[in-house]
Amino acid sequence: MSQFFHPIINKVPSRKNVFLLPTVKPKNINKVIHILLNNQAFYRNALKNTTGQTSFRYQTNNYAIDLILAQIKEIHKFDEIPFDIRFQVKFYMRAISESINDWFLAGDNKQFPIEKFTDLLVKAMPKELSPYLPLIRK
Repeated sequence: MSQFFHPIINKVPSRKNVFLLPTVKPKNINKVIHILLNNQAFYRNALKNTTGQTSFRYQTNNYAIDLILAQIKEIHKFDEIPFDIRFQVKFYMRAISESINDWFLAGDNKQFPIEKFTDLLVKAMPKELSPYLPLIRK
């Protein structure tokens, strides 16, 4: 991965330190949003001016998907994660990522409180993922 992506990836813990159990928490989503808000000029530029499958938004989202899948695989002792679980994780993470990007870039962050926004993102988790990504509302 190129040096360009390090500012956000350095904010994300290594796979060994992420969570003992993969969970969906508004507090974790809030942390990601605050990283964007704390350096708005950089992230607006990165999100608006990089495109395609090697873009900033895809690379950071792929990184998050890989982290979650690795945790699910390790915790649930899968040799290979079933296709339907992989699909649901990727689908949900892409939806969260695009929602955060739209919220951030459209300026909705000034009108729509983070707490309400993150609560909606957490509630949108597909029910099929609940055994693999426990929902924690704190």
